[in-house]
Amino acid sequence: MATLRQIKEQKKSVSTINKITKAMKLVSSAKSQKAIKKMREYKKYFRKIEEVMSEIVNESPISTENLKGTYWILIMSDLGLAGGYNNNILKQLKDNIEYDDNVLIIGNKGISYFKKHEGNTEFFPLEEMVSGGNLLFEITRKVKSMYYDHNKKVKIIYTEFENQVEFNPTIKTLLPIQKIELSASETKLEENKNNEPQAVVEYEPNKDLLLRELESLYIHSFLIGVYREAQASEHTSRKNAMENATNNGQELLEKLDIEYNRGRQAKITQEISEIIGGAESLK
Repeated sequence: MATLRQIKEQKKSVSTINKITKAMKLVSSAKSQKAIKKMREYKKYFRKIEEVMSEIVNESPISTENLKGTYWILIMSDLGLAGGYNNNILKQLKDNIEYDDNVLIIGNKGISYFKKHEGNTEFFPLEEMVSGGNLLFEITRKVKSMYYDHNKKVKIIYTEFENQVEFNPTIKTLLPIQKIELSASETKLEENKNNEPQAVVEYEPNKDLLLRELESLYIHSFLIGVYREAQASEHTSRKNAMENATNNGQELLEKLDIEYNRGRQAKITQEISEIIGGAESLK
């Protein structure tokens, strides 16, 4: 059984950790709100790009017969203490990766896991993705090279933000460009549009050339879009993890308080018993 001194030291340690987790929760909460706002603003822009690209692809389907293997891009975090955020992404990859696939890890937390796969794996810190450097253009070049020169599909695994308590590890195909899935409200709106006279859309010089010209913009925008969602998910996940840690620490403090008070009570009772026993022996 722990002594009163040990319990007191443990209470002090838990209290100190609680102050840290509470401060981290407040910081992550502020970052989460900022990231969610940026994500929602960017989503409106990227949705329009998706619609244009999807419309072109629907009219000029892309053949996937010669594609073999996959080039995986993982959006992870540079920092930890975010609950199961990174592990959920790694699980998705482990469940789907094949032997000859290539992997690009964005985020330092994936480096240690993939040290054994150095031959087919590349790494970049997440902070470089939006630091004003050329990383996005470099990844765009690699994506197009893997698709056109190596005949590989390009898929991204990232964490899709649903709400403050739900973030789902998601796999999306970057290349070949996919037809976008409409929500129920968007489907209904599209059906109403189909009942109206439609304008004839012409492409100059042609749809295939236009698609190739717009691909780099699409890939670049896609990467920024998944980065925004991943950031919102990461900060919110870390906020929730720190909140849970603070609550657990508070519960532990309450249990230690009870244990400490019981120990003190037992010690006082023992001392009283010894005094009484000593007094009785003097009679």
